Amino acid sequence: MSSRKFSESPRETFRWLIGEGVIIAGVFLFWTGVMLAIRIGLSFLQVILEMFGIQAFFVESLHQSSILWQIVLLVTGATVALYILVQAGTILIDRYQQSEI
Repeated sequence: MSSRKFSESPRETFRWLIGEGVIIAGVFLFWTGVMLAIRIGLSFLQVILEMFGIQAFFVESLHQSSILWQIVLLVTGATVALYILVQAGTILIDRYQQSEI
């Protein structure tokens, strides 16, 4: 396992922060894409059900964007929190291993 050495220069720290921000933005964009795919799928399902004369309340309620956005924000928050915990654990383990050497 390679140890991660943190630079004391503000420039390297800033690059590291930008990289972490891009990863977190990528997580949000991923879950937004999943939400859009679900929304498109629900639209197709709703059209098919309406063709057969079936009224599906659950499809209409899930199709509302406010419910889907709440789900996306919740899942994104959980994913980012897990990512931060893993990063913090990695940093702590690396620091501990460096102090033993």
